[in-house]
Amino acid sequence: MGPSGCRRYLKRMAKGESEAEEYYRHKNAARRQRKVARAVGTTACCGIPCLLTSILAAAVVAVAVAACGGAAMSTVTGTPTLSPATTPTPTSTPALTASSVYAALQAAGLPVSGLIVYTAATDPNHLLGRPLGYLSKCAWSDSRVPAADTAGLSSGDVGFGGGVEVFSTAAEATARAQYIATAEAAVPLVGSEYDYLAGRILIRVSQYLTPSQAATYGAAFGATLYAGS
Repeated sequence: MGPSGCRRYLKRMAKGESEAEEYYRHKNAARRQRKVARAVGTTACCGIPCLLTSILAAAVVAVAVAACGGAAMSTVTGTPTLSPATTPTPTSTPALTASSVYAALQAAGLPVSGLIVYTAATDPNHLLGRPLGYLSKCAWSDSRVPAADTAGLSSGDVGFGGGVEVFSTAAEATARAQYIATAEAAVPLVGSEYDYLAGRILIRVSQYLTPSQAATYGAAFGATLYAGS
């Protein structure tokens, strides 16, 4: 073998050794990686990786609980829907009229009958519905009045028993009672009727009843006998 052949042979040997060294170097590196991998896998259930797994699992559970708790809190603290309150229907008060006063006197047991209800056309005083006049008027008979005392009286006269006049205000009712008292005082022979006031109601009672009999009207309706001003 000549010199050139020796050199080529030495180069091939050197190259072969380098390739062999490279092969064993890669093989050893792979072996070390597998050892490391096996070591990591061994500690995964009892070392740091296991702790990280536990932490992550706890975090997931906490998020789930918070989500459920938030939903429950929303349900509990949500603004309740209130049904609208029912407005009570106001009860209408029956209108106060002369007829309703007469009905109250009847209900109280007074011996009244023969009700006469006046209108603006039939009112003998021409005051019904007029300015400063009464709003309603009626008259009746009282069985306690002696028939002999009512001879010659016109139908509906207070002397038969009585009557009621309802005004807009109590002041108007009082003024009417005062006017009647003044007119009777001017003609004393005619006699004086009993006039009872209850607010804007004037109850006129026959002068042919005794004072105690007439007082039953005031007691039945809580009225006060007008004694003049």
